[in-house]
Amino acid sequence: MNIHIRGSDAQDLDALYHTEISATTLYHQSGFDMKDVTARTLQDLEQLLKETTVLVAENDEGNVMGYISYFQNGPYLHLEEVGVSTLYQRKGVGQTLLSTYIESGNKNGILGYTLTTFKNAFWSIELYKKLGFEELGYMNDDFDTDVLKEIIQRDIQAGLDMNQRVLMIKLKK
Repeated sequence: MNIHIRGSDAQDLDALYHTEISATTLYHQSGFDMKDVTARTLQDLEQLLKETTVLVAENDEGNVMGYISYFQNGPYLHLEEVGVSTLYQRKGVGQTLLSTYIESGNKNGILGYTLTTFKNAFWSIELYKKLGFEELGYMNDDFDTDVLKEIIQRDIQAGLDMNQRVLMIKLKK
């Protein structure tokens, strides 16, 4: 299966929404409460397109298989969201999207990459660790703590319970 990455725009909203609904079902099937893990609405996705870089992964037929959203936050490139339709999970789509995100940061002279995810989402933590991310359970002088605190505050404002989340970081070598 070929995976093609391209920039996303408003014409992709319907496909992004269906991908989001599909990707969210994995969390529910894994025991996450539906009130804790909700799919982004069309309005949320429109906002994401305005505020972040959104890339989609398509197959040869032009079907959207997944998407990724990220933005520069101080010296870091922060991963806002990655979602892959259940039809295409465990086929390299997520890893390809994440590799593209990391390549983008390498071109932009950033210090590293950040993300937050659910502590119990073992499949995503496993993939992030495979790509060189580490769980950050502490702050030290190697990190811009104001920027990292901003990331945590952003999740709190989105209604996420930080007791269920983990902050991960990958520093550029």
